[in-house]
Amino acid sequence: MSNTARPALSDRATKLLELLTRCAAEGRAAPSNADLTAFLQLDRANTVPRIMQRLEERGLIVVERYSCSRIVTIVATGQRTAGVPGTPHWMDANRAARAEKKPKSDPAPVVRSPVIRSQPHAVSVDRDPCPRCGVRGDIGCRHSRAALRLASVPVFRHFSEVARG
Repeated sequence: MSNTARPALSDRATKLLELLTRCAAEGRAAPSNADLTAFLQLDRANTVPRIMQRLEERGLIVVERYSCSRIVTIVATGQRTAGVPGTPHWMDANRAARAEKKPKSDPAPVVRSPVIRSQPHAVSVDRDPCPRCGVRGDIGCRHSRAALRLASVPVFRHFSEVARG
């Protein structure tokens, strides 16, 4: 037999649920995160949304989020906090579209097709000797382009001397 009983709510979650129930019964708007942080005497403001999310996951409340406000429905009583529905919160606006794009927990393995390569060919390196002088171009033939790029002209020679060779 499995134990389906959930652990009891934390003190903070119980206080938050009681406050939201009171606000809904009195017809007041749901308090802001800053107000709830002060009420629960928390150090960090991001703790309140986490507690509300846990209450929502347990099915105790339903939260409709809007750009600057939220409406909280208490599931046990069916009462709602006051508020005017406005522009949907950006997280809720496309929730259905994002749910379809979520990655699957066990995606199908990607099978890559093998690459068929032709016979390897030798890398062409111009190491043949020059037909004019018999010296390879990569080590100093004056007739090949590689040698021309590497050739330097001494500064003391005049252009006319260089042009003659």
